[in-house]
Amino acid sequence: MNNTGDARARVVLSLRATPKGALHYDRGAPAVPAASPEWHASPSDWTCVLEEVTSEMDRAKAQSLARLTRDWQRVLSLSGRSDELEVTLGPWPPTTPTPGPRSDPPSVQDEVQKSTPPAPVAARRKSSPRLSPVPRTGSPLYGWTSPVDQQLRQAERARQVDRDRVVMAHRQRVAQVQVAFDQASRHQYQAQSETRMADLARKTQERLRVEAEAEAERAAETRRLAVARQEAEDKRRRQVQAQMEAAEADEKVAQAEKAEKAEKAQAAFQAFRSECQKWVELILKAEKALQAAAAPVQAQSPALAPFLAQRKQDLPQLKQFLQTGTLPSPATLSQARDSHAQLERLLRDLSVASQQFQKEQAEAQAEAQAEAARPPALVPKTPPPPTVSAPPPVPVVVSIEPQSRPTPTAPATPSSATSQLAREISASNRAKFDALVTFKANWLDHLRAFMSDPAHKSFRFSCQKAVNTPVNALNANSSSHLRQKLDHLQALLRGQGLEVTGQAFNASIHPMGIPFCKYILAKKLVDQGSDVISAKPDAAFGVAQVIVSLWAEFGDFGQLILATAYEVCPYLVPYHKQKPPQQDSTAYYQSLGYQLTNEGSLEKQDLYVKRMAGIARLYAAVTITALPKDQLGQADHPHGVGYAWCWLSSELNLNPVNDVTATLIQVILEVSGHKLAEMFGKMFLKLVVTLSRRYLPLIKKATIEGSGGPVERLETTLSKIMSTGQVEPPPGLLSLGFI
Repeated sequence: MNNTGDARARVVLSLRATPKGALHYDRGAPAVPAASPEWHASPSDWTCVLEEVTSEMDRAKAQSLARLTRDWQRVLSLSGRSDELEVTLGPWPPTTPTPGPRSDPPSVQDEVQKSTPPAPVAARRKSSPRLSPVPRTGSPLYGWTSPVDQQLRQAERARQVDRDRVVMAHRQRVAQVQVAFDQASRHQYQAQSETRMADLARKTQERLRVEAEAEAERAAETRRLAVARQEAEDKRRRQVQAQMEAAEADEKVAQAEKAEKAEKAQAAFQAFRSECQKWVELILKAEKALQAAAAPVQAQSPALAPFLAQRKQDLPQLKQFLQTGTLPSPATLSQARDSHAQLERLLRDLSVASQQFQKEQAEAQAEAQAEAARPPALVPKTPPPPTVSAPPPVPVVVSIEPQSRPTPTAPATPSSATSQLAREISASNRAKFDALVTFKANWLDHLRAFMSDPAHKSFRFSCQKAVNTPVNALNANSSSHLRQKLDHLQALLRGQGLEVTGQAFNASIHPMGIPFCKYILAKKLVDQGSDVISAKPDAAFGVAQVIVSLWAEFGDFGQLILATAYEVCPYLVPYHKQKPPQQDSTAYYQSLGYQLTNEGSLEKQDLYVKRMAGIARLYAAVTITALPKDQLGQADHPHGVGYAWCWLSSELNLNPVNDVTATLIQVILEVSGHKLAEMFGKMFLKLVVTLSRRYLPLIKKATIEGSGGPVERLETTLSKIMSTGQVEPPPGLLSLGFI
């Protein structure tokens, strides 16, 4: 306790040394000298001072208790007592803390305030802590405890009880937290286990699904390979069948050629036999004629007798050939051939001489009779015409001398004109071509006054807009678009009202309106072949669908289409025009479809062939394009695939033309070949074989060096058709009922 008093004394001395002045602890005495007005003016300073004193005393008590505790433990250790004895804070018996009511653990703010060192006095003046009574100090006595110490011990015991309660509550809370943590851990583990099991099940299902898909893909691949193998086998069988059929066809062709050669040989043999028979008859007849002729007649043919004597030497061999068929010696045959014409001329001379002799005899006889019958005084000025008996018949013999060709300036005989026509065009195609040319010429004559009338210029312009607008937008990208353009053109040609450039229009308001629209529409559609389809081949079928539909409804429109196409490309007839001697070269090439450039020269050959191919592709597309759904069963196809067959057959009978023939045959086979094969079957394959083996060499012969591209493409196409026996449908072909 002396230490405690010393501490108090030090505190008091330190307080007295402060600037605030001396402090007095006697009751009734002023805490601050009267001479210091600051203390009276600031009552809150008392609180600060008391708080500081109380804190200092608490620290001193704590230090004292710590020293006492150490001393007591040392005494206990020296006396041999147990360390478990409770340390008392004074001479009274130890008290056992009794658990009080449960209090909450100290808050974080209280813990912070406890751990924070006391602030300086100047800083603590701003706060107003609760005032604690200032303990009074007395003189320390042995065994006596001051009330302050008792309060401290009670407060310590209360704090110990609170700490125990807090510890107990903390332990309970920790136990609860541990239980909750264990439960949460179990739940989490169970959830994780369930998640893992679900993931495992999902992965298993995914793996099974992937395996099933892989198995399905393998099965599909196996089936596809089986189908591919079957298709390859079928294709190989078809190829073998086609090769067998081709070989059979070749064999038949060879047999036919052999039979034809045998027939020709037999015919030649029979002709030679007939000729030998004629030779024998001619020699015998000449001998009889010579014997029957009078001496004056024989005198006019002095070479006949020796020549006839020489020819009579060949009679035994010729008669033996006629009886047994054994050919005479080559010398005899050569002499017979050489002497045939000469003997015929000699017989002709003998016949003429005989006729002349008979005529002279008849004239002399008639004159003698007239002279005897007339009166003596009458003398006729001219004798009457004598009666001439018919000469003996002369056998018709074909001369073996070559005949000279007619010069170009000479007029063509009927036989030469027919041969020239056969080189250009067949008779039936010529009649068809002339009929179409006449039809179009009459159509234009009918429109000429209307087309030249300035008063109808605006109406003609509206007609052209009504035609050009839908035709320029023609394409087969969608059926609805193509149907819309076709409906527009059908309404135009039917004379129905429609809208043109935002205004109502009807072509039938003028009598020449619809014919004019048909004419410009036919020309515009044919121009699509040379301008558009030549660069974009797939566009042919959209234009062909419009042509077929309008042609089935308006027959005269179809005739205009054909006439315009034949005029632009006469090879579609087919018509291989030959240049007349009096025609200008430029006019001739223009008649073949060549166009003039801006400079006035003819277009290049490759551009011309490309345009002809576009028109031919459009023509072939027309032959295989079906009617629209609304016209099926109501009208027949106006120009079906049979016309493509007729064109190929007619083309084989004409001399080929460089570039053009190969290109057009290639286009026709590419576009309509599958329909021709479907309709004509083996006949089409025979036609292809004929094209490849007989006509293709002629095309190669007519092809100029450096222009072999079309020929090579045609040869490849023919070889493919003969090897496979099939023709693939062309790209862009519209399905049945597309519109």
